[in-house]
Amino acid sequence: MTNVSNATLCDIIILTMDQEELLKNCLISIEQHTTIPIRIIIVNNGGVHIVSYLNGLRDTNSISYTIIHNAENVGFIKGNNQALRLSAAPYVCLLNNDTLVTDGWLTEMIKVCEERNDIGMVNPRSNTLGTYTSDNEDIVVLARKLKNEQRSFTPAGICVGFCMFIKRDIVQKVGYLDETIGEMLFEDADYSMRVKRAGFLCVVAHRSYVYHIEHKSIDTRKKSDVQRIFESSKRNFEMKWGRSLNVLFVDDIFSKSSPMLSKRLYLLTRLIDDDNQVSLLVNSCDDLLRSREDLEGVVGSSLTALKKCIVYHKSFWFYFIAVSTLLGKVKKPFDVVITTSIPFVRLIKLFKRVIHKKIIFIINDNNATLQLEKYYNSFDLVYDMTENRSEKKYISEENIMTLRSYLKDIVVG
Repeated sequence: MTNVSNATLCDIIILTMDQEELLKNCLISIEQHTTIPIRIIIVNNGGVHIVSYLNGLRDTNSISYTIIHNAENVGFIKGNNQALRLSAAPYVCLLNNDTLVTDGWLTEMIKVCEERNDIGMVNPRSNTLGTYTSDNEDIVVLARKLKNEQRSFTPAGICVGFCMFIKRDIVQKVGYLDETIGEMLFEDADYSMRVKRAGFLCVVAHRSYVYHIEHKSIDTRKKSDVQRIFESSKRNFEMKWGRSLNVLFVDDIFSKSSPMLSKRLYLLTRLIDDDNQVSLLVNSCDDLLRSREDLEGVVGSSLTALKKCIVYHKSFWFYFIAVSTLLGKVKKPFDVVITTSIPFVRLIKLFKRVIHKKIIFIINDNNATLQLEKYYNSFDLVYDMTENRSEKKYISEENIMTLRSYLKDIVVG
């Protein structure tokens, strides 16, 4: 059914189980906003009412269709793997049927992949990732605005599965989705971890936008079934990788030029890379450090993957706010607190009876060692960054691995 396969740049894989209207809108948006040669591989996962529509799809000058009909629902992961095994284009995109793409969505992700050899997987900007339209604004208008973004991409902890764009080389090196995870869910986090373990980056393309209706693709399933599958897949994922930690990082910054600052922020990015949920609270005494963007200028990469990032400036109340944040996290409590702040430590000691958290203190100042002697028993780990500080721009990889291993042991222990 194809005349364009030899020139195809990307295979787009879409799973569906009936939901004809949803899929139709998705395909229309692809036809309207995609200008490069592509093949769309649609896996009909046991749908009956959609068969006639799928069989009626016809190739265009730049789009060819391949349809796979399954007699029953084999699951999201197996269905995607069926299509991945047929795929041969330089790029492949796993796209949910409850998405709407915009101008340049695909070409922008390709451009990002071509910027660096170590970029392996890409997400577009999306409402799912926190990029929303303003009141009465069309997604087409928003997408047009994003074309003016100065930065082409930012690193991400994981790529989310609503639109997962992957280099062919990555599929060859990493393999297909892991079917031992379950029927669906957590396959995106698992694949992201495997991609990063192979030495590649997961990133978000700033000038690409895909709107995600969210959860519509699983509307055909009973809520109780989805919950059961979620719990099973989550358990399998955590058995394989360990549980994602909820980390509170409380930092005092006295000077932007401090040689220790880049070390701490580098550690922060590595915690994010391990798929931890990191909230950063900063009290800055430097007039040139007042925002997340200012911190990004120091570390040289994006911190948008942080769960929360709040920068206070010379705030007396900062330490009380930090303790309040720690105490108020009831629904999803923090697993560990990492801090460089002695005033914060003093307050924590007052609340030690009610703050049952793992606490790691980072020494980033030679003078801090003397001040901390009476607090050592309050910490689960004291991590000294000052050793050989004149010889290293960053913490050594070996030391980082030691700390990261310790954090993972918190979950197991």
